[in-house]
Amino acid sequence: MPSLPEGEDEVVSDLRRERYEDLARDYGWDLVRDEAVFSEGPVLTVGGRPLEAAHYYLVATGSRPWVPRGRGCQLHRAGVRAALARPGINVVLPEALEGIAPFEEPEISEALASVLEDGRLKATRANVMRVQASDGLRLVTARLAAGELEFAAEHVLVATARRPAIDRLDPGRVGVEVGLRGEVAVDEHLRTADPRVWAAGESRARPSSPNVAGAQGDVVVANAFDDAERTIDYRALPRVTFTCPNAASVGLTDAQAREQGIDCECRVVSLEYVPRAIVNRDTRGLVKMVAERTSGRILGIHILAPNAGEVIPGRRVRGAGGMTVEDVAGMWCPYLTISETVKLAAQSFTTNVRKLSCCAA
Repeated sequence: MPSLPEGEDEVVSDLRRERYEDLARDYGWDLVRDEAVFSEGPVLTVGGRPLEAAHYYLVATGSRPWVPRGRGCQLHRAGVRAALARPGINVVLPEALEGIAPFEEPEISEALASVLEDGRLKATRANVMRVQASDGLRLVTARLAAGELEFAAEHVLVATARRPAIDRLDPGRVGVEVGLRGEVAVDEHLRTADPRVWAAGESRARPSSPNVAGAQGDVVVANAFDDAERTIDYRALPRVTFTCPNAASVGLTDAQAREQGIDCECRVVSLEYVPRAIVNRDTRGLVKMVAERTSGRILGIHILAPNAGEVIPGRRVRGAGGMTVEDVAGMWCPYLTISETVKLAAQSFTTNVRKLSCCAA
């Protein structure tokens, strides 16, 4: 465990240097290392030096961990994105919402909770009220349906959320609106209230991830300099929770489809019918597919499986001309790979997958 943070810092440092700092020099850009703040103009004051852009400003400040105030959480480190549960480490995960993965399909959430419990992680629905230090331990008081309960632990990992890191930049000085969570308010073209200021990445509202930030950067350049008026369609954006196994999804859940008034049908296939999982001797997991009943158009795919994030299809889901159940049922998948889960889910709309051979087309 002690070597993990050091290894992470090394990898991040190498990537930052090779993929950002060195590239900036290759493009001939000046990289100024100092704190920046907006002033009227708009002008950026960087370390006491005014810098005015000839054309535009792009706010891409990223985000920082957010810790609830007034609950004693300042006693502990924040920003951990996943709880670590391995042999010898017992983990309790208080979750305020229903299920361990409340925004995923209930079948995914329930199966994931079962797998993690096998690995000594116990999830419980509770609201954390306060954290206190006592005799070398951390005492976490949480409110459950039946009343308050106290947990004692050697360490507390705070992973409540992240917030945009724009407060020191003070964009409000130049009329740029800031949302309730501290995000830069933008229109569908990523333009702020000031026509010279744009925003991308985690400095603005969700969704946020490195690939989303990169796509938004492209859109800003096209819109700012070419008046392209481009927008981004996030409907087919894949999402992954990097647990073991991964919980990966794209598109609508069953409930979301019905809320939108779509007549849909779903199929759930266990990994016990997936040859790769059988060979791995670990069939814990499933795939759920949501499709429009009349057209067979796929609305959502949800997978709980090893490396599911590697196989979740992020293209042609939900949009016009998107994939249908029939399309996926007939596609080629490498034999003995987790990608076959998606094909099996599509086949299950018209076939009993229990009666298929391992390599049935």
